[in-house]
Amino acid sequence: MKKKFSTYLIGNIFFGLSQWITVIILAKTVSISDVGLYSLALAYSGPILMLFSWGLKTIYITNENSKRETFLLNRLIMIFCFMILIMIILLIKEFNHSEFYLILTIAFIKGVESLQEILFAFRQKKMEHQIIGRIKIFQSIGSILIVSLLFIKVFNPLFIFLLVLVFTIILALKELLSLGLIKLKLYKGIKITSIFSLSLAGISLGITLAISSMNTNIPRFYLEITNGIQELGFFSSLMFFYSAGNTILFSISGFLLPIVVKNMKNLKYIKKIYLKISIVFWITAIFGWILLLLFGDVILSKVYTSEFVSYHMEFLIIMGGAILTYYVILIDVIFSAWKKFNNLLYIQIGTITIISIASYVLIPNFSTLGAAISFLIGIVFQFVIKCSFLIKLMNYVQYNNLKNSGGENV
Repeated sequence: MKKKFSTYLIGNIFFGLSQWITVIILAKTVSISDVGLYSLALAYSGPILMLFSWGLKTIYITNENSKRETFLLNRLIMIFCFMILIMIILLIKEFNHSEFYLILTIAFIKGVESLQEILFAFRQKKMEHQIIGRIKIFQSIGSILIVSLLFIKVFNPLFIFLLVLVFTIILALKELLSLGLIKLKLYKGIKITSIFSLSLAGISLGITLAISSMNTNIPRFYLEITNGIQELGFFSSLMFFYSAGNTILFSISGFLLPIVVKNMKNLKYIKKIYLKISIVFWITAIFGWILLLLFGDVILSKVYTSEFVSYHMEFLIIMGGAILTYYVILIDVIFSAWKKFNNLLYIQIGTITIISIASYVLIPNFSTLGAAISFLIGIVFQFVIKCSFLIKLMNYVQYNNLKNSGGENV
């Protein structure tokens, strides 16, 4: 079990770092405006992909009778719809040709990664985490090597991301073949109604995921409108520290979910696991934030350029919000196991409303600092509400367990 988790965690750390290293390479080889375009591509594609994912990964893992082929067909149809929608958005925004194709290519890469997500869910349910980890390590190293070609000045960003797209498609096709999902006869008899019924089943979770991705995207949109693509590039570069950590924490939550689902009746075991996780998490988080307080300006100048040193305060605020977000990701596993998707949706609507109001007030006056503060305000609200809801849920579950067991300890 430990070996499987170690490989899985390392794979996701590599994957998170590869996203971050991509931004670092862009910042060092092309203009900060190109970093802004890259961020904009993620900002456009993130919420749509999250919505169209319908939370199928969680639904597949938490339900015993799940047919892989139905889930896969739903994801493929949704990726096609996503690409159509992205093209419409880009045409409306009137980007020039190079910007249009660059953003479209990056969006397509994210679409293929969305396909990989559901394929990995098939393995997660069978606890094949080691295989997922190996694939992600290989994919991360390959992507970094391709993007590193930007240091050779003859290659432009569009050509590089086209290579990354081809590489990602090849890996996805290989995984389809490995899982035995290429055979057409597997899909005979699957009704279109059963495919789209998955979308209805996951609509609240999909909306929750889409809105949650707006935690960082709303400040980005306001920054682009009020301060331009260059300031967006600086803010997005800082946010990629947060995003890299997000990937790692989602990998841990993905590993925990099948375990929590399996032990839902053993509340004492779940509490024991989360107590250990919480102690390790908060000690590491506090120590890490203190290091950023002392050496954050040095880190920013070394990782990016000396221009970023003046954004040290924004960096500290973002990482403070990041720490709270990381813990929320861990406790979301419990909410998902008990299928409290509607509750998560209401909390996320409240969070995004607060971030929107704060962004509207603060960003026009304080630029990137206002964006960082807006992000933190929303995350603090979310953290407090979810922790309160977690305590309430655990008390409710414990009461029911005691009631059903006739008063015995649980």
